[in-house]
Amino acid sequence: MGQRLNMEIQVNGEAIANVYYHWSAYTGCTANILQAILTSEEMNKDYPNLLAKAVALLTLDEEGIPVDERSMAKELVDSGKLPAIDVDVIRPSIDRNCGLLAITPKGIEETRDWAEGTVVIDLAKRTVNFGVVWYQDELEYDEDWNPFDTEDITMLPYDVSDMTFEDAINFCETINATDTFQVYEDISGSKFIRIE
Repeated sequence: MGQRLNMEIQVNGEAIANVYYHWSAYTGCTANILQAILTSEEMNKDYPNLLAKAVALLTLDEEGIPVDERSMAKELVDSGKLPAIDVDVIRPSIDRNCGLLAITPKGIEETRDWAEGTVVIDLAKRTVNFGVVWYQDELEYDEDWNPFDTEDITMLPYDVSDMTFEDAINFCETINATDTFQVYEDISGSKFIRIE
């Protein structure tokens, strides 16, 4: 079984769309996906509604919508229970490794249930909760990393569970520039390592 990722877009804490990836809940891979979303042209474009923007952001690569999710979404759009978007123009899903898009409440909940790691992007608050790291409690840290000097810890000036978009981009760049076995500590005092 792969490290299963849920990349979710919310508005003021309410999920409006997500993508499930079967093999992507590794810190480096997830950081690459997040950075692509946050630095994409789509982030600054105007859309008729936030659901349309979320779909554009979550389908930058090979992500697509499964057949059953498309049918449910069309029904909800037609009945006015989802914002007006053209569900037919969303690329069909290839497979779970490329990303399965969910925009219905049932689909969103289902893909959440599959996830082992989750990243939440809140478009209204302009924040990111990056939940694809392995937090170390004091005992684990002492057992695993005690031989290392504190100089070996990469200090982060933000809380990875509540970053601004700018901090999240910086975090992604830091992850990609540091060693796989690096220890990190964020402003909350939490120590963590990458999942790789």
